[in-house]
Amino acid sequence: VVFDLKFKFQKILENLKFLLDKGTILRNHYIYISFETNINFKMSVLKKVFVTGANSGIGLALCKQLAIEDNCHVFLGSRSEERGKDAVASILAGAPEGTKVELVIIDVADDASVNAAAASLEEHKPFHAIVNNAGIGLAHKSVTADMIYNVNLLGAKRVNEAFLSLVNPDGGRLVGTSSGVASVYMKGEGFGKKLGGITLSDREPLKKSDVTWEQIQHTLDLEKSSNFGDIPAN
Repeated sequence: VVFDLKFKFQKILENLKFLLDKGTILRNHYIYISFETNINFKMSVLKKVFVTGANSGIGLALCKQLAIEDNCHVFLGSRSEERGKDAVASILAGAPEGTKVELVIIDVADDASVNAAAASLEEHKPFHAIVNNAGIGLAHKSVTADMIYNVNLLGAKRVNEAFLSLVNPDGGRLVGTSSGVASVYMKGEGFGKKLGGITLSDREPLKKSDVTWEQIQHTLDLEKSSNFGDIPAN
C-alpha cells in the first residue's frame, strides 16, 4: 500500500505514533519511509516464512496457519513437486482472497537442491523465519540410521547455512522442529528399548545451548562406531 503524503515530516511522525499506539494497522508490519519530492509511505503487510517438509503433517498445518490466520506470505518446501502442488492447492482452497502460498522444490538431503532453493528465493528476502521441519524416522519405509542423520541433522545444517543470508537481520529467526525421540535419546532408552550405543556422559554436550558443531560431529562419530546401538546403520 502506498500513500502519497504531502504534509510536513512532523505531521508524519505524529500520525505514525498514533497508529502505533492504537496497535491496529501497523502492528507486526515492516515500515519503510523514503524521503523524496513527494514523501512515500510504504507498508509491507506480509511477513515471509519458508517451511521445509511442508507437503503434509505438521509442516502443512503450519503453512496453513501462517498463511490464513497470521497473514504471512508462505513458501512451502516440498521434495515432491506433485505432492507440493497438492499441498498448496489444499491451503488455497477456500482461503481468503489474497492468501499467498508458493511452492519451493527442495530436498534437504541434497546440497545442490538446497542451494538451488535458496538461490530461487534470493529475490524475496528478507524472510521473517526459516523453519526446518523436514524429517524422517524409522516409521518410514526402508529408512536407515544414515538416512535419518543425513536428513534430520545435516539437512537442517544445509538449510541454515544456505538460507542464513536471506533472514531479516532485524528480528528474523531460524526455527527447528523435533520429535520426542530427541529427548528420549538423551535418557538412553524409551519405547521399551535402548536408544543409541554410547554412554549417557558422551551425550551430555548435546544438552548445552553452546554446543559446537565439532561436539555434535564427535558424538555422531561415536554413535556410528557403535553401529547406532539397536538401529541398523545400513
